[in-house]
Amino acid sequence: MSPRSISYALIKLDMIQLDDLVKERYVMNEMTRSLERKVIYVASSWQIITGLITIFFYSNYIKKLGLQMDNPTEIQVLGMEGIFSSFSTFAVSFGIFFVFIGVLNIFFAKMVMKDHTVQKGLPIFWLVLVIVFYFLSDYISLLLTLVSAIIALSKNKAIAQSETEGQV
Repeated sequence: MSPRSISYALIKLDMIQLDDLVKERYVMNEMTRSLERKVIYVASSWQIITGLITIFFYSNYIKKLGLQMDNPTEIQVLGMEGIFSSFSTFAVSFGIFFVFIGVLNIFFAKMVMKDHTVQKGLPIFWLVLVIVFYFLSDYISLLLTLVSAIIALSKNKAIAQSETEGQV
């Protein structure tokens, strides 16, 4: 072998090693969970804001509706207060549910979701929340949570493939 062919072989070997290093760095940088975290933070903020609006504004609005009656009798006033008090309690419970889900998602995004690891239960939890949000007609939370679940599941697949390729 000539010195020239040896130098070409060394350069090619260096390029292959550099290519593998770049691929490894690219895969490791791309497998951070920052995008899912950001989308879940936006969804959680939306859920907390709508929950607080429901608790403080909508429940009071429902209570005031019960008092808007022309010339009510005492029995009608008691009946309307009972009905609208129940509606108000339901609205407060509904708002508390949304605030709880928002805080829970923030906790999961900060504490449970780890970079460069396969997340098994969290995307499934988000898909269950998507179904719940569909039935509650909260389409903004549905869309944001669905996007997070899809991104998490696709990154799970990529991380699992890179782990199996790394072990071979």
